Amino acid sequence: MKKVTLKSPFGGMTHWLYQRFTALFMIAYLVIILFYFISYTFTYESWVNFMSPLWMRLVTSIFFVFMIIHAWIGAVSYTHLTLPTSDLV
Repeated sequence: MKKVTLKSPFGGMTHWLYQRFTALFMIAYLVIILFYFISYTFTYESWVNFMSPLWMRLVTSIFFVFMIIHAWIGAVSYTHLTLPTSDLV
């Protein structure tokens, strides 16, 4: 029997931690965006100025990567997707 530890990148506990970390990051990002919408007058120019710094573009890109990872882990755990190893040989 294979022992799965927290150091295993594909273990169940690690998936759970990945999903919680990505959820916390996405919540923090969405709070920043909502704060912007509530605090400032929303125009195209203000949105471009808000999204133009490099750090904001990087954080937005990371948000979408984390969203894909979060959705993938959720879909895999929901459907209990496993690869048949006997068919790969």
